Amino acid sequence: MRASSAILFCMVAVTGCYIFSFPYYGTAFDINTVTSSRLGLPLNDDHKCNVKSDANTSLLMAYASGSISLLITILLTVFALTPRNTQGWSVNIVWITSTITLIFQLLVFTIIVARISVWFLSCTNPSKIEASCPTTRYKELRGAITDVEQCNFHPVTLTLFQSENDLFLDCLNEIEFTNYNAAFARYDVPAYYTSMALCLRNETGQLGLDLSWCYYYGCSKECNQDMYLLNAKWFALDIALLVLILVAYIIVMSEFYVQKGIKRS
Repeated sequence: MRASSAILFCMVAVTGCYIFSFPYYGTAFDINTVTSSRLGLPLNDDHKCNVKSDANTSLLMAYASGSISLLITILLTVFALTPRNTQGWSVNIVWITSTITLIFQLLVFTIIVARISVWFLSCTNPSKIEASCPTTRYKELRGAITDVEQCNFHPVTLTLFQSENDLFLDCLNEIEFTNYNAAFARYDVPAYYTSMALCLRNETGQLGLDLSWCYYYGCSKECNQDMYLLNAKWFALDIALLVLILVAYIIVMSEFYVQKGIKRS
């Protein structure tokens, strides 16, 4: 009984951490709500580039994990409060609890695998320009990003803003000088990851239709530190949740066999 109470307390704590970690507004909730005077966002409804970026799948998985944590907490509460001497307790409560926890184990494991595949594979893959994160390509092909100022670079040539160009020669060409600032992207600003920005900057052919997932998953610790830390928190909570579910499953099954042995004796 003490073991089940301890695991219930831990589940309540994990559930609370999930609830308080969820963003309920802003770009972390929906990047399509971003505003940018430099890019002219938001756009009019009839603008050809008024296209929506994909939903935040990292947040959706966090919602799923949080819901599982809440359901497990409720289930363990019912399990802990149910009198053990009730007729049919072993069959009606223990097996239901153990079956549901087993299903939830598989779901949380799938979520963890999905996070690993994005964080450690997609986020670190610079193999092609299209659909890969510009910050990843910069780190892998040019060098580590050590300062947020390095997040301002050309998305194709990976040239840093005002550091590797002969501005005097660019001044001789009025068109080049006029378009100099517009050619660079600030990847510490969420707006540059949106489908609207890629369309406005005519980059969809080279960079892809949408890069919002790079921001949502915090693929760059230096350029999107808040999102990186948020995803790290969710990843840690998912692992903690999986461990707690495994422990809860063992406790429930062990208590079943203990009660079964008492009844036989």
